[in-house]
Amino acid sequence: LNPFDPEEDIAISTNDRDLYIISRSTDEYARTYATPGTVLLRDVVSLTYTYTNEAGEVVRSYKYGGAPKSRSYSNGRYWEVTRAEDAFDSAPWFDGYDEKGNELPDGKYTLTIEGTTGGASPVTEKLTHVITLDTAPPVISNVAISGEGDGRTLSFDATDASPFPGFGFSWTQDGEPFMRQKYYGWGEIGDDGLHHVHFEVPLSQIVERAGGDPSSVYLQVWDWPVNRASVKVDLKAIPMTKLSVSPESATLSVGQSVTLSASHEPADASVTDVVWSSSNEAVATVSPDGVVSAVGAGEATVSVTDPTQPSLVSASATIRVEASVPAPKSGAWKWDGRGWWYRYEDGSYPSSETLVIDGATYRFDASGYMRTGWVFEGGQWYFHAASGAQASGWVLSGVHWYYLNPDGGAMMTGWVQVGSAWYYLSPSGGAMATGWLKEGGHWYYLHHGSGAMATGWVRIYLKWYHFAENGQLIG
Repeated sequence: LNPFDPEEDIAISTNDRDLYIISRSTDEYARTYATPGTVLLRDVVSLTYTYTNEAGEVVRSYKYGGAPKSRSYSNGRYWEVTRAEDAFDSAPWFDGYDEKGNELPDGKYTLTIEGTTGGASPVTEKLTHVITLDTAPPVISNVAISGEGDGRTLSFDATDASPFPGFGFSWTQDGEPFMRQKYYGWGEIGDDGLHHVHFEVPLSQIVERAGGDPSSVYLQVWDWPVNRASVKVDLKAIPMTKLSVSPESATLSVGQSVTLSASHEPADASVTDVVWSSSNEAVATVSPDGVVSAVGAGEATVSVTDPTQPSLVSASATIRVEASVPAPKSGAWKWDGRGWWYRYEDGSYPSSETLVIDGATYRFDASGYMRTGWVFEGGQWYFHAASGAQASGWVLSGVHWYYLNPDGGAMMTGWVQVGSAWYYLSPSGGAMATGWLKEGGHWYYLHHGSGAMATGWVRIYLKWYHFAENGQLIG
């Protein structure tokens, strides 16, 4: 039976062993346990039920005494057959937990039932069933709206290890659906062994069932054991009303670069494409994703704009580019009671300057002493190790991690990609964030320890969460 059909024995016309699937979903329609119904052709003196995992390890077992052979009887509406389990005080069920109450991992579990007859020549026979534990919700992708006017259609794809019984729409992510559409079919089983289904729904049907003309709804898709996935679908275009850019200014040397990030209001805007541009590409250029490269000395304004309303929604950052720092005159490091300083051959020394010495960048205060720790210069923060050399990349300062641009050493803020991972650095202080983060109206999770943004399925404090490829929480 489809999980959303009324459960009644008379409605069952076939017994599909591939649909012995359970989950730990809390949905009212969820199938959270399996219990056998065994027909006996003769009396038995003992019955054992053993559940094993795919490695053959016993995860749960039951042992009972005798049971009479099955017989048929009429319940007044149709004929039924008694089952061996009717004679037991407790059912030999399987609910995805072992005998100690520990959660079992997803996978296939084999139930072996052994029955032994009595008499002088007892016979033991057995039969097996395979039950699948599937606690992962479906994956929804390729959500799109096509067509014009009343002929518009919402299409989407769904993927799961189990078949799909239906989909629906609700006002909130976890809300009761105002529309549920049942689905009877297996879809296409791909090379990955998963079920793939493409759905198309007329928008007019959604609007009619909603009882209005909603600007957005939540699409819900269930798999056979009624694990649910939910994504927001914008039925109407929601334009941006404001753009902001971070940082708002930066000072670079020729050859250096900085990544600008743009944020928008309202947070739930659905038309969010932007265009980056530079007022003077002889000074600074900008890539389509906001990476500014310093080309020549001078000043340029880098703008980010909504191409659908360029005169109304835009923001900009001021980029100052300085000529490359010249190589220092030859000299030697000196130490006195106050600190390290650099003495040129003519006896003079640098003060309030930034110099590259032996390939490393150093900064000197007004008295000529080498600076260490955090230094604020030109609107940017830099960090110098105890040796005085300017740091780049990851730096641990106090109890927090910071990321310094490898091209120039400036402290970075906001979202930063390092290698294949994304990190979030506090806009106010640059410290790397960990744990749950709400930014731009969406929830993200940054792994404790590494700070890397989570994607896909992640278990957090004994509960599973699903994150999109861009890190936003799906459900």
